[in-house]
Amino acid sequence: MIAPLARAWQALDAALDSRQACRDMVALLDIAANGNCIDALAQRIEAALDADKLPDIAKLKSEFLPTARNRADVTIPPPDHAGYNRLLASAQVQ
Repeated sequence: MIAPLARAWQALDAALDSRQACRDMVALLDIAANGNCIDALAQRIEAALDADKLPDIAKLKSEFLPTARNRADVTIPPPDHAGYNRLLASAQVQ
């Protein structure tokens, strides 16, 4: 993966202002680290660079990074107070 990333950095640095090139490079490193996709990512980067294009960061993120679940998707039922009361009633007091 070093060669595709080195090529990506050279292309990004040549085509973009330094701040955006750094952002895009960090995004590629984040995708590689968190996407569990190093080989496939390297192939996509190489294909873009071979076509004289920059890697499409947004497309790569949507393809390789896991999507975060919406907080609304998680449902936590309220505790069963009757169950707690039964436990307390059955406890022996010494």
